[in-house]
Amino acid sequence: MIEMLAARIAGSLKRSVPDHPSSVEVFTFAISMMLNLFFIVAATLGISLHTGRTGEIATILISFALLRQLTGGMHLKSNLQCVVVSTILFTGISLFAVGQWWTITATMAAVLIIFFIAPVGISQQSTIPSKYYPYMKLAAMLLVASNFLFLSPALALSFLAQSITLVLGKVVRS
Repeated sequence: MIEMLAARIAGSLKRSVPDHPSSVEVFTFAISMMLNLFFIVAATLGISLHTGRTGEIATILISFALLRQLTGGMHLKSNLQCVVVSTILFTGISLFAVGQWWTITATMAAVLIIFFIAPVGISQQSTIPSKYYPYMKLAAMLLVASNFLFLSPALALSFLAQSITLVLGKVVRS
């Protein structure tokens, strides 16, 4: 569905600017990524208006995306799957209440997963040279470890969920 919409928009865009050096395929890919992000944010924020957890959702959306950029992770087969799974995951995290012990444990688990596994799949989604991967790993670990100062359950669970996508991404690639 998202891919078809992106292809239609890309085709229209290319017809409007036929001399643009980018192909319809490149436009389609870029537009599908933007639509994917838009639908995840819109659906998750829309649901949060009904659950009253908009602050937590904003924290989860930003923290998950930041960590994902630094560490990579598993990708689903389609953009629609990504939208549905991400929306359910983020909404679920926002509704899940954990105490301080679980917050610390989830944060520590995320740091350890990143230390041992990150990055996963970065080379397929980024043009960043591999010589920078150790710095990205360190930045990711520091980002997650910052939650030891905040002790935010939403951050802890968001970081842990993103870290688990590293494990799943590693398993799928094996």
